[in-house]
Amino acid sequence: MVHLTKSGEENDSQQRREMDYDKNPIKLYTLIESKTWDAVNARLKGHPDEACTWVTRYRKDGSLRWRMIALHAALCLSAPAETVVALIDAYPKGPLCSNDQGMLPIHLAIYYDADEKVIKKLLKAYPLGVKVKDYKGRLPLDLKGKGIRICWSIALEQERKRIKMAERQQYESKLLSETKMLEAQILEFKQSESKLLSETKILEEQILELKEEVKHIKKKKTDKENLVNQQQKDMPSICSDVDEINKEHKKLIEVQTKELGNQGALIKKLRIQIDLLQKKFVLLKGTCTQGCVYHKLHSTYYE
Repeated sequence: MVHLTKSGEENDSQQRREMDYDKNPIKLYTLIESKTWDAVNARLKGHPDEACTWVTRYRKDGSLRWRMIALHAALCLSAPAETVVALIDAYPKGPLCSNDQGMLPIHLAIYYDADEKVIKKLLKAYPLGVKVKDYKGRLPLDLKGKGIRICWSIALEQERKRIKMAERQQYESKLLSETKMLEAQILEFKQSESKLLSETKILEEQILELKEEVKHIKKKKTDKENLVNQQQKDMPSICSDVDEINKEHKKLIEVQTKELGNQGALIKKLRIQIDLLQKKFVLLKGTCTQGCVYHKLHSTYYE
């Protein structure tokens, strides 16, 4: 059977027995009732499972009279701190269990003025127990008892620890978030760095190529300058040769011009001779024509 506190938390995940007080009560419970605490401690060592056994008692009409575990009974009977601690150690979920009145062990510890060691043990096992109300709506801190001061002190200390822990967790969470953000930025920077290195390598290769090209251009320029210088050195001799060639060409042109002039005069004489020959030919042709006419007339007459 599984029992829940008013806070809704599960008291135990173990399988527990429930015994009827009037029919077969457990040995541990009867030893607690007799307040033989040494015997209780010895029984716990041999039978720790009895610490999680619920003991119930019913009225004659069958209605529930009370219901509790050994820890509730030990607190009600003001058991020594050693025994209560041993009960909690035997059944660590005991501090979360409510009795038939809805009271947690911390309610009973304060109400029956339990030892400070017991209150600390209960609050350590179930810190939220101070916020659980019983069936009458009472918090543990609403009850009267000497343990109330201790409970308040411990509760405040635990609340401080809880706040400190919450602040620490919040800080760690923020730190973790910032760390992740920084790691993401570092990764991004590394990627950017890698990209820049790659681009830098490409630029260096391009610069090297440009340097080689500039070197090649400079060499070509030097070669051209050397060629120009050589040509400038050779220019006087070339100019001299050109002058000689020009003189020879000029003489040749003059000779050719003179020959052309002679040829022109010859052509002119030939044309005159051709004209004279043409005139002679015309005269000869005319003479020949007249002879033929005369011969024809003479032939006709004599016939």
